[in-house]
Amino acid sequence: MDRRHVWRATLGELELSLSQATFSTWFRRTALLRVDDATHTFVIGVASGFAKDWIEDRYRTLIAQTLAKTVGYSVTVHVEVVGDAALDEAGASAVRSRLTAGLRRIAFFVVP
Repeated sequence: MDRRHVWRATLGELELSLSQATFSTWFRRTALLRVDDATHTFVIGVASGFAKDWIEDRYRTLIAQTLAKTVGYSVTVHVEVVGDAALDEAGASAVRSRLTAGLRRIAFFVVP
């Protein structure tokens, strides 16, 4: 599984465990920048220092647990501030929740 697939799978799991507002605020513009296979270190890119601090303080453990579940081994997570171009190159702009899109379709048909 390549890093984009790993991150998309991880984001899908995070979206299920967080409120939609929290997920959209903190994880919509993130990307898995790189993985050091020797140390099992995953580097997550974010757009601002504030997002970096917030995610590190409140979600690093959850991210590490979710990534470990996805890849099948314990991981270390680092968060790094990068520019929009780096996030776009790493796939952040392409991240769209399939779960959210599916729920919107269901809600459209269920709600009169």
